[in-house]
Amino acid sequence: YAPYALSSDYMPQIYGVMSRTNAGGALVAGLFFSIGIFALRRPLARRALLTLAVGAFTWTNWNSAAQWAGAWSLQKDILAQAAPLAAQLPPKATVLLAGAPSFVGHAIAFDASWDFAPALRLTTKRPDLSGNVVSSRMSFEKDGVYDRADGDRKLYSYGNLYLFDYSRGTMTRLAAASKRDL
Repeated sequence: YAPYALSSDYMPQIYGVMSRTNAGGALVAGLFFSIGIFALRRPLARRALLTLAVGAFTWTNWNSAAQWAGAWSLQKDILAQAAPLAAQLPPKATVLLAGAPSFVGHAIAFDASWDFAPALRLTTKRPDLSGNVVSSRMSFEKDGVYDRADGDRKLYSYGNLYLFDYSRGTMTRLAAASKRDL
């Protein structure tokens, strides 16, 4: 856990549930592996396996922490650009995020509404805002944007829909945008 403790600014996703669950699983697996290593009767084999286990776990944990820290930095940058623009939107507006990478290595930056929408609400201090990330599940039709997440079909109507393009740093009312802008 040293990489997590040493990173002053580390915060995976927005609440950190996934990485804490993974860290708990790794801790339990490490405990079982350690018990197995100490059950060995040969000291040379015990030292070799213990060195291999500690080295592999430390490198993997350090690498994973670097990716999560990179994802958190990307999240902060996206929110730093989007929040001032989103704070000026009319009540109950929906912001679609486009032009941002979803992953840093294997760590999730913003991948869907379940992580982008709460982050946007917390940053802007506006609980009326909603948000989502533009993905291949979305279809752009005459009456709005449909999202086919989890088998449901959710409609975002054009009246209060805005597109934040991270690569350009712009917020556009989606009624004025076309499919080629995405």
